[in-house]
Amino acid sequence: TKTKTTDFETLQMDTRLLCLLLLSLSGCVTSSNVDTTEAIGFRGDERSYFGYSVNLYRYRNNPSMRYVLIGAPRANSSSAVFQTGNTFRCDVLDPGSCTPLALPDLDTPDATVSSESYNGPIEDKANMWMGGTVTSSYDTGVVVTSGHRYFRVGDEAHDPVGLTYVLQSPSATGVKLSPCADANCDTRISRFGHCMSGFSSLILSDGSQLYIGATGYNFFTGSLFRGFESSNCQEGIFREETGFFGYMAYSLTSGRILDSDIETVVASGPR
Repeated sequence: TKTKTTDFETLQMDTRLLCLLLLSLSGCVTSSNVDTTEAIGFRGDERSYFGYSVNLYRYRNNPSMRYVLIGAPRANSSSAVFQTGNTFRCDVLDPGSCTPLALPDLDTPDATVSSESYNGPIEDKANMWMGGTVTSSYDTGVVVTSGHRYFRVGDEAHDPVGLTYVLQSPSATGVKLSPCADANCDTRISRFGHCMSGFSSLILSDGSQLYIGATGYNFFTGSLFRGFESSNCQEGIFREETGFFGYMAYSLTSGRILDSDIETVVASGPR
């Protein structure tokens, strides 16, 4: 009598064979899984949008440094400025250890200037959404966090140019980077006036290059700025790919998809 093997029985046999194969390779294979029964939780003020952005931090040269970087773009950093936002580093082994990154001038009053032509603030940090984006590099340990609603202010200007901080490690002090904020930049909306730089950000996998998305550049055509020390008023990488109000660089990613030796950067414009 012949016994007909069902698809389910075949699947069972295939599974047993697969298990045996994995067992035979166990001496040279390691694996990890997501623990669905004992998840580690990090909590912040719900009014701060704690968790709006998140990044897992590991550094090749210091494996003991393991953090979850968490953006809270509506956090109050101090009583001096209203809801600047912030980014926190949280030790994966100590859920109660979340501390804000060291971002200079974030919690100080807005800078001012006094001259014959203008007397008043030159920036507006309130509601700047710092921590709206956060990314890091495994190879170099660098951390990048941004607030795309940082405003440059002047006699007739109130422009959302955006502000980014670059930190050499989660415990280092950040350095400001804002490719559209220089006073010499063309403040018209058709140029740098509404850049919103830092709406997105990306560090290449080897840590060699930083890309900052600026969705408001050139009548909201959007573009990318490149470099850890970007010169002010530099031209964006893209020009007219999406047309006005295309919001290019709304989202960024990268990978070796066209050539195994070359990392390709992908930017999207939702409109």
